[in-house]
Formats: sequence, C-alpha cells, structure tokens
Amino acid sequence: MSGIDSEFIRKLDEDILEAIEHGYERGVSESEFNDMAIRLFQFQYSANKPLQKYIQRKGINPDNITSWEEIPGVVADVFKDIPLTCFPVERAERKFMTSGTKNPGKRGLHYIDAVGMHFWRRSVYVTAKHYFFPDVDKMKILALSPPPETMPYDMSMAVGIGEWVENFGTENSEYLARVGERGIDVNGRRFVELLKESEKTGEPVAIVSSSFGCVHFLDQCKNIGLKFNLPKGSRSLDGGGYKGKSRELTKEELYSSLKETTGIHEAYCVNLLGLTENATQFFDNTLLNSLEGKSELRYKPNHPWTRTIAVDPETLERLPKGKIGLLRHYDLANRSSVMAVQTDDLGYEVGSGFEIIGRVKGGEPRGCSLDYNEFVIVQK
Repeated sequence: MSGIDSEFIRKLDEDILEAIEHGYERGVSESEFNDMAIRLFQFQYSANKPLQKYIQRKGINPDNITSWEEIPGVVADVFKDIPLTCFPVERAERKFMTSGTKNPGKRGLHYIDAVGMHFWRRSVYVTAKHYFFPDVDKMKILALSPPPETMPYDMSMAVGIGEWVENFGTENSEYLARVGERGIDVNGRRFVELLKESEKTGEPVAIVSSSFGCVHFLDQCKNIGLKFNLPKGSRSLDGGGYKGKSRELTKEELYSSLKETTGIHEAYCVNLLGLTENATQFFDNTLLNSLEGKSELRYKPNHPWTRTIAVDPETLERLPKGKIGLLRHYDLANRSSVMAVQTDDLGYEVGSGFEIIGRVKGGEPRGCSLDYNEFVIVQK
C-alpha cells in the first residue's frame, strides 16, 4: 500500500485528536468521520500485520473502501490469541487484560503504545467530563475499587477510575476497596461513614462502582434498614455488568433502588460500557440530558469519534434501528490496534447511539465464530 508515510500518520493523528478534544463543541460531520475512519483503516492495514492478513483473506482492498461501514470488525476474542498492534509489542506502554468472564483461564490482552495511550487518556477524560462531570470541575469521588497501582494486572476500568479521581476528584476522594486473597474487598463500614458525612456536610459525592458492587451494597442496606439522603448533585456510575457475581437487576430496578436507598435521582445514575479492547468508554445520556432540560430515552450516544452498530448474529450485516443484534464498535481512538471491534454483546441502535441489553449466552454467535476462526487460521 502506498502513501502511508510519517506525514500521513501525523495528519491522521492530528485530525483524530482534534475530534476527541473539540468534537462535542464544533461537531464532527459524517463525511469527516468517514474520511478519518478510512484513513485510519489504511494505516492499521499497513502497520498491523495480523489485521493485514485477515483483510487480504477477505478480499478487501483498503484503497477501494468508500464508507466506514465497509470496514469489517475484528471479533473481540481474537485479542486472546494474537497481539493486534500497529507497533512492535515490546514497545507497549500498557497491556490491558480482560476480566476473563467467559473463560478465566484465557484472558484477552490489548497492547497499547505511548501514542495510543495518549489517545486513550484524552478519550477517558473528555467522555467523563461530558457525560458524568459536565456541571463540576471537581467533586468528592467514592470509588468502590482499589487504587489502580495495587491491581495485580492492568485492568482498563481500574485505570480509568484512577484517571477520573486524578482529574475530577477532590483531595478528600477515596478508594474504598483493596485486593484481598478472595478478590476485591470493599470497606463497607468506611463507605457508610462517608455517606453519612456527606449527608451532614451537604457535600455531594460521586459513587463509582461495578454494577454487581452496587447490588451488593443495596442488598446490605436493605437487610439492615439503612437509607441515606445524599445532597443534590450527588451521582452514581456503575459499569462492568454482573458477571454472575450478584443477582441481576434491570436498569430501572437498579436505579429505582439506588434512589430509594441514597436519594440519588435516577437521571444521575449513569451506566458505563467499557471494553478492554476499545479505547473509548460509553456513558448513558441521562445526567447530561437532565442538566440541559432534555426529555429523551436512556441510551448511550455515539461520541464524535465513534460509531456503534448492531449486526445480524449470522451474517454480521448491519440491522435497522431498534432491531436487536450484536454490537460492533468503530472507535477512532483505538489508534494503535484495530478501530472496528465486533463483540458478542446484544443491543440495538437508538437515537444517535445504541443501548446494550446483555450478552449472548451459551456459545459464540455463528457469525462471530466463523469470523474468529477465519482470523486465527489465516495467521498460521
């Protein structure tokens, strides 16, 4: 492939970073996104050898692509078998590891170099500011997770929380968990003390937790009849799903229970979707909509530099809005690996984004399975 030189890469990086830093303010048109996506795909095709082999096997010529929708997704499970990098692996600054929910003995690895981590950090900052901290510069964050440096391996969610605490947390923010022999232990007593303190002082708090961690906390409060009335402006963020570690609640049930127990309004209860294989995190629109006086369904809007579509589980072709399929994320911030990641998460397109409703159970969807086999086989 010709034309991929240092100036091509410099201009591409500049344009994507501009979209991340200022996309919410000025907007990014569909034609701008399309142009950046095609150029990024051309770069990744030239620099990522496993991806190049796969694309060649599929008979796709990057020079002939005219739409970002023509760029095939790489099945997320491939990250468990093959380093998908646009740089020598030994130059990785981070090696993010998946939680291993489906197969604890075989975790996916997302290698990111220094340039890619700059994109990652800017994306983490800008999205959290836009959707979770749009009305404040700093606030007290109560993180029901360990400090990222104490984790036994790099988990993108933990590192992301560390970025939020550093950038948006006041000095009295706290991590309320540690890594113990049986996993992550939350200091529930201290958490309750801090919530009571917030009630007394009137200082709002931001509670950040896994979804299953929220359920455990709510169940414990219900068992002992404990309730709080947190100050206006307090908010919660849950992410990571349930992973079989607690009973599952619908979003409506979870946020209704959070409101009843903590006093946090449902609109200020935000769900986060973060994938180890992606650089960008996706937030519910509810808190931002509440502040702007908008009445809209709860869903996760696309960012100026991302697009998410739902595809048919058999054919992996795009489905109409509202129809449930497998989610595929196109993320320009995923600069150092692959921009299009095909997941086995179930969801549908809605409004200017998407909603996730769960994960396929009982084995790989046929389309993903065939595509995974094709990718891995062609590398041998």
